[in-house]
Amino acid sequence: YDSTHYAIKQIFFYGSTIIAPIGVFFNILAVLIYTRKSFSFYNMGLMYSLCAILDSFTLIWSFIIYKYLPLEYNFLNEYRLICKMHKLVSRSIQHLACFFQVYLTIHRYVLVNNYC
Repeated sequence: YDSTHYAIKQIFFYGSTIIAPIGVFFNILAVLIYTRKSFSFYNMGLMYSLCAILDSFTLIWSFIIYKYLPLEYNFLNEYRLICKMHKLVSRSIQHLACFFQVYLTIHRYVLVNNYC
């Protein structure tokens, strides 16, 4: 158990250290591309820019959690309000970009069906 736990912590540490900055860089590049005038039709540039910003926010949040705020799992802490709130906030932030992607897909589907 101890060596597996250590290996998982190392994967999270090095993965977040390498992947998060690259992801944030490409999301900033996506925001720069989507804010151009050619993407302003139907406000899709704004929506895709918001999606890239949410993805960056998720990457930064994961980077901060795994690198600077490591929380060890303790069964007794599971029932404390602050631990429950921490779980709720961290998981909500991690899934925010996914929920927005679903909304964006539904919005595009409704837009295409209404205008075709």
